[in-house]
Parts: sequence; structure tokens; C-alpha cells
Amino acid sequence: MLAVSALLLWLGGVTSAQGASAPTPAPSMQDVYALARSFELKPLPEEPAWTRSATPPLLCFAWLSDFHLNGDDRTPVIRQACRTVRDTIRPSFAVFTGDNCAYDPPVSGARAALPLSHRRHLAFKDFLDAELGLPAIVIPGDNWPWDSEKVFGPGCFSVDAAGLHLIVLSPDRKAKGAEGCAVFAPATWEWLTRDLQANRAKPTLVFMHENLVPPTFLDAPALRAVLRARPQVLAILTGHFHLDLDFRRDGQAHLACPGMVVGVRPGFKVVCLYPDRLVLNTWEYDLHTQQFHATLKWQRVDIPEGPLRQALHPLDTTQVLRENRSEMPAIPLVEDATLLQRRGELFLPLLQFMMQTGAEAFAP
Repeated sequence: MLAVSALLLWLGGVTSAQGASAPTPAPSMQDVYALARSFELKPLPEEPAWTRSATPPLLCFAWLSDFHLNGDDRTPVIRQACRTVRDTIRPSFAVFTGDNCAYDPPVSGARAALPLSHRRHLAFKDFLDAELGLPAIVIPGDNWPWDSEKVFGPGCFSVDAAGLHLIVLSPDRKAKGAEGCAVFAPATWEWLTRDLQANRAKPTLVFMHENLVPPTFLDAPALRAVLRARPQVLAILTGHFHLDLDFRRDGQAHLACPGMVVGVRPGFKVVCLYPDRLVLNTWEYDLHTQQFHATLKWQRVDIPEGPLRQALHPLDTTQVLRENRSEMPAIPLVEDATLLQRRGELFLPLLQFMMQTGAEAFAP
């Protein structure tokens, strides 16, 4: 992954530069992943008081990402994650922020004649039906995204849940096999602008696979500028890095969900909405017990006083993922090889992020 590799190598450079008087050998990928993980969310000494409330939350949902379901070594852990969500946490719905399934189990009949890309999404839906059994938002991601709309519907839509406004985004055009070479269509920008304006008095979360901070796709700087101008947008929730990350920029939280790749601390998050805040908790897989458990990795996103809090109300359980729903058409992702010519545009925003984060790391 082009942008991710650059970020990881930079992280290694920042660390080796501290106190180094001579050049050091280039770190191995194992080294840089270990360094990148050092930037992950850290456990707190104890559970903060703000995680608890005298009244139940207005809403709880599970947030999972980057399953990379392969029908092989990852499957038992992923199955355990889904069953933990279903049987222990029991949220109102789940959100999957991409890179879901490479698995194509043997099939027969009409399904066998479908393209591989279509069958993979059908396999993921079958898996969720069997192991999760909850309403779900499924974002395709940058791996295996083709034909997602045939199974999971539009890649861009919005919906309300307990007065919280959820916006789901996925690029419309992509250079196949090229990291970060993805953009939105003009119609999507227009729809997003209208949606943000129409729901300006509601606390808003934006979900997608690729990251805005650090920027990992061509339209990340433009999207960040649009969202930064909308104070109702409290957080952008993404996947892609397989790491549990939390960057606060411009009064917004840029949060990345851990993935389910075995060996990189498989995990997911539970998000609960209260009248004045969102509370997130990371659940991680224990290799010894082979179970997922809640950790002391807690995050808080405050909801400002005023209209945003007033918009909240108990969840209407009869309208889960249907209330105030607005959709773009369920159109196929367009393969656009010309986007390869813009690949150089990925580096300047990433460099700016690196410099800002490096300055923060060295600040007194």
C-alpha cells in the first residue's frame, strides 16, 4: 500500500532520528509495523467516570473493519468477533468500514455463473447472516470493492439513528489495483453538500474506508475541507490501517478501527451515544482464551451544547437504518485508469500530515 508504506517508513525515521548521530539501517517491515503500533490508542489506567451514566445510552452500535475474510486462518477469529457482538454486546446495528471479503466458497447453479467480484459480496452477506444476524451498514473498501452495490446497495447514503446523523461514503471512480487512486463523482459532491446542509442541526458521524487523517486517497484533502467547514460533523470513522488510531484535528475526531488480521491484535469497537457525548470502547482478541473482551482503551467525543444535543432522542427500534434515509443511486464503481496519472498528488498531503505529527511529537 503506497501511502501506508510511506507513513510507516516515516514513522521509523521519526523514531530513529531521536538522539541518532549517524544514519541507521532501513527498518524492516516488522520493525516499522511495531513502530506504527506505538502510535495506537493506549489503555487508560482505569475506566473513566465518563464511560458510565445513570441512564442507559440512547444508542449503541458495533464498529468493525478490515475483516479480509479468506475462509481460512482468519475465519475462526472473525466468527468469534461477530458472535461476541451478537450474543454479548447486542447492539442495535453494526457498521463495517471496508475490505470485507476475499472469500469465494464453492457454489453451484446460477450463482456459480456470476462474476467472482459479485460472489465475494454474496459470500460476505451469507457470513453476516449466519454469524451476526443484525442490521448492518457495509462499506466496500479499496480491496474487492467491485459489484458491492449489487449486494449491499449504494456506496453513499445517509440515515438517522436516535437523532445522530450517519453519512456513509465510498468513492465512485478508482484505478484498479492502485492504492489511493480514488475519487468521488460530481453528483456525489452535490448530494453530500445538500445532505450536510439539510442536517446541519444534527450531530453527525461520517463513515468510509479510506482515511482523511492521514490522507490516503486523492479526494481526502477536498473531503476534509468540506467536513471541516461543518461543525455538526463530530467524527470521521475509517478503517484501512488495521490500527487503533485517534487523531484530533480542527475540532473533529479522526478515528481508525483496528482490523481482524491475525497477529496484529484483532479488535473492533463499541460506540454508545449519550445525550452529551459519544463513548467508544475497543474490544480485543485474547490468544489464550480465544475470546474477545473489553479493554481500557476508551475514547470520548463530546457533543456541543445547543441544537446538536437537542436533536437526540431514544432510538426508534422500528426504523433502524431507515429513518430519514437519503441515498445516491446504487451504481457500479467505475474503473478509471487515468487516475494513475494523479498518483503523485498523494504525497504532498501525506507529507504535510507527517510534518505536523512530527512537530507535535517533538514539541516540549
